[in-house]
Amino acid sequence: MIQVGVIGCGRWGPNYVRNFTEIDGVKVVAVADKDEMAIREFGKRFRDVALLRDYKEMLGGTEIDGIVVATPASTHYEIGMSCLQAGKHVLMEKPLASSTQEALGLVRCPLREGQIFMVGHIFRYHAAVNKVREIVYEGTLGTVRYIHCVRTNLGPVREDVSVIWDLAAHDVSIALHLLNAMPLQASATMGRYLQESHGDVAFVTLVFPEGELVNIHVSWVDPQKRREVEVIGTNGLVRFDDMNLSEPVRIIQRSLREMPSYSTFGEFQLVTHSSAGIIPAVEGKEPLKEQCAEFIRSIQQGRQPLSDARDGYRICAILEAADKSAGVGGSPVGVEAEGLADVGQSGDVPR
Repeated sequence: MIQVGVIGCGRWGPNYVRNFTEIDGVKVVAVADKDEMAIREFGKRFRDVALLRDYKEMLGGTEIDGIVVATPASTHYEIGMSCLQAGKHVLMEKPLASSTQEALGLVRCPLREGQIFMVGHIFRYHAAVNKVREIVYEGTLGTVRYIHCVRTNLGPVREDVSVIWDLAAHDVSIALHLLNAMPLQASATMGRYLQESHGDVAFVTLVFPEGELVNIHVSWVDPQKRREVEVIGTNGLVRFDDMNLSEPVRIIQRSLREMPSYSTFGEFQLVTHSSAGIIPAVEGKEPLKEQCAEFIRSIQQGRQPLSDARDGYRICAILEAADKSAGVGGSPVGVEAEGLADVGQSGDVPR
């Protein structure tokens, strides 16, 4: 029996508890949060879990094997370092930290033999995203030219990080998963409409070594909730729409060849807008449960997961470059990840 503790009873904490309790051989034994009201509400839902005000109570002894850190990013370094140094397996919610300096410090923390350090980049475990990745690697799209991502909603607004560190973290993770490479540079523009301290709308562009572009639009002020990723290649595109539960992935195969002749505007519209769509089957698995299961498998097998700490650090380096670019009017900023320029991990497919 692997015993798990959860730090943070906010938005994600209860979801982690629910998913871990549904995995055979796993028991959630304690949760911690300094907010007394949050702890009290949590206890109404989960009555067999110890409720703690101080997460450090989880660190002594051997009762708890793994700890989930589901707290604001500004607390990740302190809490994560304490858990790692106590010898616990750690699943850290994204982003790994609120700066590359803190992220690198966590990555360089010596791990004990078999100790697992995972970052919760949930879309690495999303069946639809992995279907898109399969389509990219089997060559259906030909050569990938660019990726376009949209992630918008009316809130929830974060007070600890900008929209780049919050929402764009997902799409950066997806881009690395699909392209298996690090971008050379990032540029971004950001708007502040809801608060002065952090930007709540951003447009980010990443340039990759083989010429691929990744464009990311993220917003907390858009009344329409959208979660879309399009990968455009020489032979067509594949679209992932997280809001379309019946058809989350669609392939449109069409390449630029010699245009047929046309004599009327109606014929022109048919020529330029007609296309065939393919809707591949996608398993309806809950991504968070798949992520939790990967954490448990990694502990059992003594191997680092796909979204390990090094991967989390790379993503922080990209987010920080984008944030810096937004601060200098959108000028490109080079992406630097000290000694971690390679992106190959367990489970990745070399291109």
